[in-house]
Amino acid sequence: MREIVFKNLNDLERRHKNVFVAETLESEGVICHSERRTIYVIKEKVHIDDPLNLDAEVKKMQQDNSRTRQIFIRKKFDSKNKSKEFAYSLLGRFYVVVEEDIYAVAFKHTFKLMLLDTGYKKDQAPNKEEAEA
Repeated sequence: MREIVFKNLNDLERRHKNVFVAETLESEGVICHSERRTIYVIKEKVHIDDPLNLDAEVKKMQQDNSRTRQIFIRKKFDSKNKSKEFAYSLLGRFYVVVEEDIYAVAFKHTFKLMLLDTGYKKDQAPNKEEAEA
């Protein structure tokens, strides 16, 4: 069984874009669920009076917002429930030039992977007790 969910949400008023994809796959006793989400937010808009001075304006914006990219990784193992989880997040900022405007765009990319062992195997041989009965 395979199930895919896709969402593309835009909020022009708040200047947000949110893209979400989830997939669930079940095969040979293992359920695999993955989620990918990307969020973009326009944080700043600067108008350039002199297009020849573009490089200086971009460098100035980068110095004002001197945040470096951040990466977060999380792993979780649960032997009781036979599950494993992995999550990865990346936060950062990039710049886009459109005509005479520079946009500072903040982003967050996340990826989550969850594995669950249900214990069911398609080609599993029956137990000795079941075979004798």
